[in-house]
Amino acid sequence: MKKLLALIFCLLASGAAATSIITRDGMSTYSFGFMSNKVSGGILISQNDYTAGSLAYGDSDTRSSTATYFNSSNVLSSAAANTARFDYSTGVAQGWLVESTSTNVMQESNGFASVPWIGNNLNYTQNVTGIDGTTSGWTMVPAVASTSGVFEYETLTANSSQNTISIYAKAGTWSYIYLNLEAASGTVWATAVFNVGAANTVATQTSTAGGATISATSQTLMANGYYRITMTSTVASAIYPVWGYAATATGNTFVGGGIVASSTWAATETLLVTDFQYENTSFPTSYIPVPSTSSVTRAADTAANASWYNGTSGNYLMVESKSESTGVISRASYCNSGCTGTSFSAPTNVWIRRICQFAASPSGASAAITNAGNANGTVCTVTLPTPVYVSNGGFGYTAGTSFTPTLPSSINTGDLLIAFTISYGATGNFSSTSGWTTITNGFSSGGGFAAFYQVYSGSGGHSFTNTTGSYTGGVVIRITGASATSPIGAVATASTGTGQPVTTNSITTTQPNSLALWAMWSENSGGWNLAVPSGWSSVFQLYGGSFGIGCSSLSVPASGSATGATSTNLAFVGAWNAVQFEVVQ
Repeated sequence: MKKLLALIFCLLASGAAATSIITRDGMSTYSFGFMSNKVSGGILISQNDYTAGSLAYGDSDTRSSTATYFNSSNVLSSAAANTARFDYSTGVAQGWLVESTSTNVMQESNGFASVPWIGNNLNYTQNVTGIDGTTSGWTMVPAVASTSGVFEYETLTANSSQNTISIYAKAGTWSYIYLNLEAASGTVWATAVFNVGAANTVATQTSTAGGATISATSQTLMANGYYRITMTSTVASAIYPVWGYAATATGNTFVGGGIVASSTWAATETLLVTDFQYENTSFPTSYIPVPSTSSVTRAADTAANASWYNGTSGNYLMVESKSESTGVISRASYCNSGCTGTSFSAPTNVWIRRICQFAASPSGASAAITNAGNANGTVCTVTLPTPVYVSNGGFGYTAGTSFTPTLPSSINTGDLLIAFTISYGATGNFSSTSGWTTITNGFSSGGGFAAFYQVYSGSGGHSFTNTTGSYTGGVVIRITGASATSPIGAVATASTGTGQPVTTNSITTTQPNSLALWAMWSENSGGWNLAVPSGWSSVFQLYGGSFGIGCSSLSVPASGSATGATSTNLAFVGAWNAVQFEVVQ
């Protein structure tokens, strides 16, 4: 039997992980009504920055009632039903305000001088600018110089649920104010004291009794110098929502029902207040005006766009939002397996700040949103995994026309498998079991040589046949980070020859940070010693009695880079085949 030495030599070119940045520019095209671009790996990105104050084409906000928001001039305004609210609470663009339903049960919510409000030692005049830019704010002052408590309240239906009460307040000559929720018994209450306009963002003093609890308090600068002060509490059989004058920021004494104990008033201490809200929620929502003795309900918002789901193909969304309850900005992915039908539900009780839309969620990809990079401040980025050689299943060969190589260990669904096959003496092309796609397939005077690929799905055959050869062999390698749909980019025309040098044609990479492979087959009967092409460095070499494979790496910096034609020597070289091709993200 003739002793043979055939060599497959495989060289890999790789680089660092890529970030494809999508920006709006004159070359962008519309897709589903959003500005979009095509990026590495065929991922289609759409984006909109809602802090810029407008919806993207196709966006809608379904809401069956009016609702309030702060406009770009930081003035409380009313939006008609089914109209999106771009909120500028605190004077800063927050985004598209999307809320669940809520009811303000406080009757005459800004009618402090009207029934059913009941005041104690309090004079009130509606004579100052409020949060809506009109003369809707109230100047409050103790009615007489005395030690009587200064407060105001309503009597409502008993409620044992968690509730949030709030009022907009501004310091006049006085800055200490409290919120109180109490039961009719006078023994169950929750009270929170605030120093309006001070650096404190929460209450300066709290008091509870009878099993009542306070879960949150807040003080936030809103419009026209007013601070919204809030208290979220649970008070069994709560019936009286109260606001009043506190004596100091801390150290107050609380009496029946949690009212701040009497203090000495000169009847000159002014506080400015407006717009009280009492709602059955765990955090304060947008103000709901109640101009009468009946409660008012704000309907829920439903944010939607037809392109957020797309039949059976699905989309992948990255949504940046700011929580209405915590104020925390977060970025979350939705529909990682694709939004199909109407399966995507936009988040609620948030300001939607930005949405980036992907045509698919590539395996191993990560998405991000940053706040710089184009005219409206939105940059959607996709960081794709870089194709990386991981392992091989070992090289083998056998007499005959068919060969089933050993697969690498620990293969995961979505990994790219590449099979290199050799057939000594072949005068025809290889065939494979189903599921494999040809990269290159040919023969020379010495035999056949082919490369096939498969994105691993968890099962399937992997036998290769060349009916014209007498010996067949090969190896399967495992690569991670490759595209799950179109993993092969540029493929050079295969080279063939006899004797030295062994040459390959160059490829020009089609994407950044791709992986270039160089593979060769050689007939040889006297041993082998392959010189690695200039600029490439060896990663590994595997060989048996008649066949072998090796790999090296070359850094390819960017899309459009030429790997260069190669020329190298192989000791005792006979007939050979060689090729370069590209594996992409």
